[in-house]
Amino acid sequence: MLAPLRSRLRAARGADDGVTLIETLVAVAILGIAAVAILAGLQTSVKVSDVHSKAAAGGATVRSLAEAIQEYVARNPANYRACAAADHYTDPTRVPASAYGLDDVSYEASQTRARRWNGSAWTDDCTAGNDLGLQQVELTVTSVDGRAEESMTLVLRRPCDGSGSDACA
Repeated sequence: MLAPLRSRLRAARGADDGVTLIETLVAVAILGIAAVAILAGLQTSVKVSDVHSKAAAGGATVRSLAEAIQEYVARNPANYRACAAADHYTDPTRVPASAYGLDDVSYEASQTRARRWNGSAWTDDCTAGNDLGLQQVELTVTSVDGRAEESMTLVLRRPCDGSGSDACA
């Protein structure tokens, strides 16, 4: 009676389908690597979404800045500056940031340069009298974290003031 019980116990021990420690460690390592890959993918997705969002907002802001500068110059012909220096039109005393939706501090606006039309080509050279009333103003809006930058080139015309200047002829 004891012999059949022993043989059943031996058979049960030999047919043990348990998992060894090494198999468990390999499975945990595989799952860990997969989890790291998935989390890295999610992090990249969030970062790309942030950059895209900032680029879209920056594009809208640089267009609003261009419109605000055009309005500033159109409001008074004296606001047009012949041979305008860099950041002349983006100076907050001339065109306040609130005029183009830059109330928060997440973007910085700049005017890198203003080129003049000399009658046949755009030029950086500005001597007395060679600004014919047409400028190519390069504007840039950059997110403060440096992840997004949007630029625009604005062609700015001196408004007609009835004086018969070249821009009005």
